[in-house]
Order: sequence, then structure tokens, then C-alpha cells
Amino acid sequence: MATHNYPKYNNVVVDENGYILDVETPGTSSPNPDTIAKKVAYTGIAVHSPEILKFLPSGVSHATEAWIAAAKAGHKVQTLDFTGCYWNDIGTPASYASAIIELMKAEGTVRISEIYSFINSYPCLILTHYSKSIRASQV
Repeated sequence: MATHNYPKYNNVVVDENGYILDVETPGTSSPNPDTIAKKVAYTGIAVHSPEILKFLPSGVSHATEAWIAAAKAGHKVQTLDFTGCYWNDIGTPASYASAIIELMKAEGTVRISEIYSFINSYPCLILTHYSKSIRASQV
């Protein structure tokens, strides 16, 4: 699971080796300021073993519920820290537009026609869209 340090969204509690211990407010990206632990933000990018599906509850659920259940069952759910790479939540049209404008400003790019090649020129660029919930049957 790709993570990074982004205090506004840091709600994934990890140990010193980057294994998930817990997720605060599962299904959201809201950290609990009362928790004192190493926390990181989930970027929305992950590679899962098919076994993780056993930990999804039936009906509507969120991947974070499966991570917590797997970790509590003794499985190691590993994170990979991408802190230092550009990341921005693009889950709404406004946040997507903001991310594009932010990148254009950083590069000095002003023409819309250059956006596609500009984004592709950053190998460390992570832009994600959060899906609020998934159904186990859709996975």
C-alpha cells in the first residue's frame, strides 16, 4: 500500500517497519488528533493478495476494514512510504482542478495542451481518486 506523510490525511497507524496496526475512522481520511503513534496517509494505491478479500465484510465496505481485520488476525499488511513524491487527493472535481493548477504553477506551464505531457513527465507523481466504498461482489 502506497503511503506518505500528509498530516491532513494521516490516519493509518503503522509500526516502525511500516506494517499497519490500525486505521482511524475507517472509510474516511480523518485522523484522530488524540492518538499518539506513527501515522501516514493512504494514497489510494495498493496491490493486494486475493486473500485480503476474505477480510472484507459482506455488503458495502471499505478496504480499510479488510486491512484492520487482516492485521488483527495476525497477517502483515505492509505499507511503502512515498513521502517526498508529489501527491494530492483528486477525489472531487475541485481538488482535481486544484492539483492540476498547483502542478502547472510549479513547472511554469500555462497551456492546457501541455497538461497531459507534463503529468506524464513526473515518474514520482501520485494522483489518486478515492472511492468512498466498495462492495465485496464488485472486487
